[in-house]
Amino acid sequence: MKQPFVIALFCLFLTFMSIAVPTAVADEMSDEPVVDGEEETMEGEEFEDDEEDLTGMDVNGETIFFGIPEDDDEFHSMHIPQELKCDACKILAKQFKTAFDKANEKRPSLKKKLPESIIIDILEEECNSEFLSVGVKEIKGVKRLSGPGMPAENAVGVMQGGGKWPYRMKALCSDIVGEVEEDEIYGLYLEGKLETHLCLAKYKSCVTIMKDGRPRVEL
Repeated sequence: MKQPFVIALFCLFLTFMSIAVPTAVADEMSDEPVVDGEEETMEGEEFEDDEEDLTGMDVNGETIFFGIPEDDDEFHSMHIPQELKCDACKILAKQFKTAFDKANEKRPSLKKKLPESIIIDILEEECNSEFLSVGVKEIKGVKRLSGPGMPAENAVGVMQGGGKWPYRMKALCSDIVGEVEEDEIYGLYLEGKLETHLCLAKYKSCVTIMKDGRPRVEL
């Protein structure tokens, strides 16, 4: 009597295994990762999209190609490269003007005449800025410094910022304030000449002396 019962139980077990095992194998196969070739294809497609984002149009409708600035010894220096000092000074001049404007708005009774102590505090605070929005963009093969209010700020392209740039800008700011002095900087502001004269007539970072001794104004 026991033998038929054992045989029936064994047959039931075989039937169960014939159903359960293929199902489990199919589930495991569906969870297999994508093969290497497929992953590389997707990465390549994403890279191509990024490249397309590096192009823009200038005001004349011409295509401008922007590239990441090349690394060289000068760009690894802790000092601002000579060809970018004019742009850097202009960024600081705009920053000074904005800071003075805000200070005057808070003190309308002073009629745009700030006390010397406040002027010193403002310039010191500006020189201690983080300068996170300052960096280099390459436009039509020419390296330009991008920052608030600068032409390169709104140009589409890759900006190389951070790194040594905050330190460079702080050092240049301190150098300008030390050479031109606070009261003279504020005087240019009161005359409405801060952005046009600070880097040209005073600090002269936008003037290049050519080999024949003649000055050349940087645009």
